Amino acid sequence: VIYQNAEDGLGDTILPRLIKAGANIEKVVVISEDDDALSLIDNRIEECIIRENAKLLIIDPIQAYLGAGVDMHRANEIRPIMHHLSDVAERTGCAIVLIGHMNKDEKKSTPLNKGLGSIDIVAAARSVLFLGRDPKNENIRAVVPIKSSLAKEGKAITFELDSDTGLKWLEESELTAIDMLSPSKKGKKETSKIEEAKSYILDLLEEGDILVKEAKEQLMVEGFTDITIQRAKRELGIKTYSKGFKDKEYYWEKPKTDDKS
Repeated sequence: VIYQNAEDGLGDTILPRLIKAGANIEKVVVISEDDDALSLIDNRIEECIIRENAKLLIIDPIQAYLGAGVDMHRANEIRPIMHHLSDVAERTGCAIVLIGHMNKDEKKSTPLNKGLGSIDIVAAARSVLFLGRDPKNENIRAVVPIKSSLAKEGKAITFELDSDTGLKWLEESELTAIDMLSPSKKGKKETSKIEEAKSYILDLLEEGDILVKEAKEQLMVEGFTDITIQRAKRELGIKTYSKGFKDKEYYWEKPKTDDKS
């Protein structure tokens, strides 16, 4: 296992946690950053995976390893990085886990939109897990699958943290990410699929116009049907236009905001 952590000390925090969790320390590797900071496109990652025959690479948090000058909110800067990581995983057979923080934008209400940075980070992932507190018990936390491209989504799994015993898994739960994001809205129905699609579409268009084919591919990966996508697009008033002559490409136009009051 290669574990890169940019927020906690290796000796005083990471190592004690691994020991408490019963990890085989001899099987945990860290890529040295004493001379050069590591980024996700650094060749040292693949070299270390091959050299150590690593089966798992953990990047914690992703924001710290994007590289100098990379704007994590710009899709055109994030896509090549995610594509590169995907190629590394494919070539080496090593699973790659990216840990990220949530944004505080209350307008982004769906779980898949709560990650910091471009939605392309989530779109590139085959599986996304949401971690939060049980609104009924602050000592209990839950891991909830919110995207699963390769298998059926499972139920949430709860766990607790104890100062003596460390992490203890508890049981499956009916908790959802919406429950943990909006504990004050208990009893209300979850946002409809159309509203979710509208929110997702607006996030895709946040940086400007987008290819229709590309937008629909990302929306369908998230489980939205073509009918839902069309209704959401119509309610948002999004216009479609084409570029080119012989080989036309169709785009969705970012809706203009009106400040008429």
